[in-house]
Amino acid sequence: MIKLYMNLTPGARESVSRVVPGAGRTETDYLKRISSNLALMAKIGTSFTRTISENADVEGEKHIIDLKNNSASGIVGLFHYGPWELLPEIFSQKGYRIGAITGSQRMKLFDRYLASMRRRAGLYEIRDLASASRHLRQGTFVAIFFDKTRRAKGMKFGFPYPGYEVSVLPQLFSKRTGKSFLPVACGFKNKRIWVKIGSPGADPGYFFEPFFRNNLSEWLVWGE
Repeated sequence: MIKLYMNLTPGARESVSRVVPGAGRTETDYLKRISSNLALMAKIGTSFTRTISENADVEGEKHIIDLKNNSASGIVGLFHYGPWELLPEIFSQKGYRIGAITGSQRMKLFDRYLASMRRRAGLYEIRDLASASRHLRQGTFVAIFFDKTRRAKGMKFGFPYPGYEVSVLPQLFSKRTGKSFLPVACGFKNKRIWVKIGSPGADPGYFFEPFFRNNLSEWLVWGE
């Protein structure tokens, strides 16, 4: 599937060519890593991934617990990095309501497939900011991506590659709603899913930079 997508999409090939040198891997190695993550995420909501999610090592969960204990929720800022689709399953298994602002897929069949998987994982799909505000008031933690979006782009971290613009929406929406902003990333550590939750208001550039510097090949580069 990956090779077919690369063959059909010049933009994808161009994006990979910009990232692979910085990842310190060959294009083949990069695609194998991404393929592995995609294959795992295609099983979300099944007993296979539930077992993996139950054994996830979550660093910084205290920040989520503190907010929930105060009857509060927050804005989760993240990238399409590592096995990100497993995050809702990990959050929901721990008793947290989790939603994400998502867009519709061009292929209706694929859109329905993704929606079904995400529901099984406990994710509320949110299509607009009004719905996101309502979910926040109901105690849902709402995830907003910095990448792969055309929403409010304009901020630069200097990564994943020079000149790449990320969305300012996660932090802007946090200020607009008065809800805490928490950066979140996931990957693999000692053969387990590892999730890191930053403190409320943490600087996203400072938080995410080590992930991209140390393991850029975990980032799904194409799809703008």
